[in-house]
This record gives sequence, structure tokens and C-alpha cells, in this order.
Amino acid sequence: MRQRGAYLLCTLCMIACILTPVRAGIPVKVGDKLPEYTFIHVINHPTTTARASDFRGKLLLLDFWSIGCTSCVESWPKLEHLQEQFAGKIQILLVNPWQNESVVRPLIEKRRSAGIVDLTIPTVCQDRALLKLFDVSTVPHIVWVDAAGVVRSITEGSQLNASNIEAMLAGKNNMPQKEIYERQTDAIVEAPDDRVLWQSTFSAYRRGTQSSMDAFAIPEMGYFMRVVNFPPRELYRYAYSQVYGRYGHLRFIPASRVKLASRDSVYIQGGPFPHGDTASYHCYELVSGRPTTLAELQARMRHDLQGQFPWQTHWEKRVRSCLVLTVTDTTRLRYTEGGHTLNITDADFQVNRVTVTDVIEYLEEMTRYGILSYPFVDETNYRRRIGGINLTVNVYDIDALRHALAPHGLSLQLADRIVDVLVINDRAENTGR
Repeated sequence: MRQRGAYLLCTLCMIACILTPVRAGIPVKVGDKLPEYTFIHVINHPTTTARASDFRGKLLLLDFWSIGCTSCVESWPKLEHLQEQFAGKIQILLVNPWQNESVVRPLIEKRRSAGIVDLTIPTVCQDRALLKLFDVSTVPHIVWVDAAGVVRSITEGSQLNASNIEAMLAGKNNMPQKEIYERQTDAIVEAPDDRVLWQSTFSAYRRGTQSSMDAFAIPEMGYFMRVVNFPPRELYRYAYSQVYGRYGHLRFIPASRVKLASRDSVYIQGGPFPHGDTASYHCYELVSGRPTTLAELQARMRHDLQGQFPWQTHWEKRVRSCLVLTVTDTTRLRYTEGGHTLNITDADFQVNRVTVTDVIEYLEEMTRYGILSYPFVDETNYRRRIGGINLTVNVYDIDALRHALAPHGLSLQLADRIVDVLVINDRAENTGR
């Protein structure tokens, strides 16, 4: 999946696998009885193996994950809370079919030492046979097995919450099943013939297709924009985004700089959370038959959005509580040696040979800060490269991050600032959808 938003980032993480079916090509499906399977390489458990029958009498939740799936790892505190809340009634079993114990244990220990989560949930490591048994192609991948050992549902990670657990324990199951995603190709957008200067298409949600976005304005790739399976807010965030000059692609406006002031706000942001409503998801494709620029492609997309939806947009200055970065000591901050490093997760803050702008853009694009309510403001006035920062810290604990950055000459403070905000509201002549 190619997806560049902060945490929108994060919510689906593609793991490509070549799967070999079991039982003459028939994996376990919803409604099947889970076979008597022995899980291997189990950690956080009295023994290194566990049988499926060991969990009979409880709702068994198999949560497939990988270290490359940010949303999977960042769900651990939630899972610990659910396991405690429904103690004796459920058993969550984390399953990492790809990585072995030597990789998984340090990941667990790092989050424990950072004060993020003390993971006690049993975890299966490097058991690839489970990929075949449950036809896993993407993670998060949740398999719900009832107390009698029958597979009742296979869902996305967002479905694993208290209300759905309560419903399943009561014998009710209204959850949408996880879709099987098709591999996307770059041939979806094709250049028009010489007689067509521009063409654009709005379409409804494409079931079985991963969310993605692309924009190119170079002869080698073509001149087009494509945004697949996103709610209107993300279409606007992309159409009004700024050019990410260093890497040449467009980046979403951070959600913290968008204000929904319409009576359709729930629809605009993708339906009731946390699950979303695919009825409000759309696809947009624009292609030019002649050379053009990203700015012109965006202008065309904004024109099409105005014609498709009953809302208007404008930029305005607003006072917002912001995360303000300043420099206290440039001698501690500056880059001195080593290669390029930019790795920021919930427990890591590793920075070397990059700019402050690089760090802020990474935080807004690749971490949960992209969907939080605090815009970043750079008041460092420092344009040279920074480096030598290698921290284990709860990145989303602002106080902890502030104290961890202080010895490196950076100050992070919450403070009010006037920032540009994209406002989406109803047109004056409209009373609603």
C-alpha cells in the first residue's frame, strides 16, 4: 500500500506474502471449527507452545501483526486494557508469523522501558503455518474464535474494541468482515489521447482496493493525480497540500490545520468513528494529456471538488495550541558525524544528518501526530543539519519528549500561536446535504 498521511497513517500496513493453501487449498473460514492446532515459539506464556483447545471456554482473539505495522504495535496498550477488562472471558493471542523471538523481545522491552506498555499478552513468533491456516495477506488481521472453537469473524484491527467484544460474548456479530485486497497496478490511470487535454473522474468506494494516493508531473511518470478510497476531508487535505520539494511529492495538510465547520462534518471525515463508513469514501482520478505542473493539477482537483460537493473552503488565521520547537544550544544540536537517520516511532526518536523541517514533516506524515490536534511550529530558525539524537522515549508523552530533547539543545513547548487553517463549511445557499 502506498500511503503518505500521518497516521492515516497508520491504520493499514501492507505485508506481501505468497501463501500456500492448506487442506487441499481451503483455509479456515468464518463458520469453520478451529482445528486442534499447536502454536509454537510462544513468549509471555508459561510454556513455549500452546494448543488451541487450551483456550476453549473463552473468546479467543488472534491478532496478527508485524514489526513493520505501526498501528499494530501502537495498539498494544489498548489490547492490555481489553485483556484486563474482560479477564476470564477472553484471551488475546498476538501472532507475528514473520519475526522470531530475538526480534520481538527487544521490541517489547523497549516499550516497557519507555513507559508505554508492559506487554503481558502471550505472543506467537515466527509461525508461518498460521499464514496458510487463516489466509493472511495484510495486518492487522483479527480472527475471532468463540468459546466452542468456531471462527465467528475475521476483521480489521479497528473492530477489536470493548463494544464488539461485549456483542460477541452475547452471541451477536454485526461486524463487517475484512476485505480481501487486490494488488494495485500503476495502469489504473492512463494518459488520454492527443485530442483530450484533461479528464477527471469521481467514483464511489472501490471494494477490495487499498487506499492510496499518487501525483506526478514529470515526463517519465506522466501528469496525473489519483486518490483512491478516502473520505472528503482527505481529498481536500490533498488538493490543498503543499509541494514536498525535497522529495517531489505532495503531502497532506496536517489534520490539526483543518477545521470542519459543516453540519456534514461526520460525513466529511469518513463516517462514525472508529470504524468509518465506506459510503462516504470516494476515488478521484485526474490526468492531463499535456505537460503541466503539480500546482495546476491541484487547481483542477480543487475545481472538481467544488463541483462535486456542497461545501466551500477558505484559509484563515486562527489561534491554536501548538507544539513549538525552539533551539536552546546549537552546539548540542548540530550534526557532527554518521549517516542519515530518521526513525520516529512510539518508543524511538532517532535523528541524524537531517533538518528540523525533515523531522517535523516526518512527525506529521508518518506518526500519530499527524492526526492529533496540535500543529507543529518551527521557531528554531536553524537551517543546518541536526544529529546525534538517539532516544528511547514515549514519543506521544509531550512532557517526556520535552525532557528527553532538552539535553540535545531542543525545546518543545505547548503554546498558543496564530496559524493558517483550512476551513471547510457549508455554502451560504445550502442548508445541508
